[in-house]
Amino acid sequence: MAEVELSKRDIERLEAICDMIAAIASSSSLSVDQLSLLRRYEREICDLLASQIKAPLVAGWLSNIWDRSEFYLNFFEAAAQVRLKPVDWSAYVAAKKAGRLKEAATFIRKTSEAFTAFAQGQLLQSDLEFPAVRTVKKKTTAGDDLSVTHPGRTQPTSKRIL
Repeated sequence: MAEVELSKRDIERLEAICDMIAAIASSSSLSVDQLSLLRRYEREICDLLASQIKAPLVAGWLSNIWDRSEFYLNFFEAAAQVRLKPVDWSAYVAAKKAGRLKEAATFIRKTSEAFTAFAQGQLLQSDLEFPAVRTVKKKTTAGDDLSVTHPGRTQPTSKRIL
């Protein structure tokens, strides 16, 4: 995504979205609706970048990953006391505009790592407890009738029936 070619129109669209994100994020506390709007703007940026990828299979794969990540993010944030900080894409746009691909790639990597750290943190703080279930295996001897243990099964034979 750092290496996608962006037209002047694409850059202008990204800058406009970044301005909207900055305006919303500047409020002292974000409401659920504002956070949802920020997430939609972030997704719009990702979709714009993916649309410029020359390999449609990769673009579709990224779209699928973003759908899943949105699902997980919404799930984790619903129960979390803390929310994942919205991404300020203006650094990425500035790097792309200036042709600094390494900075753009670093931005994408750090954004992905922030999501990963948040998701892992939420998984580790989960209240889910799984009780240890121990199954007891019944010991059998060579002459035991297994059909008693499994009433619906028939006893296998050693002879082939043709």
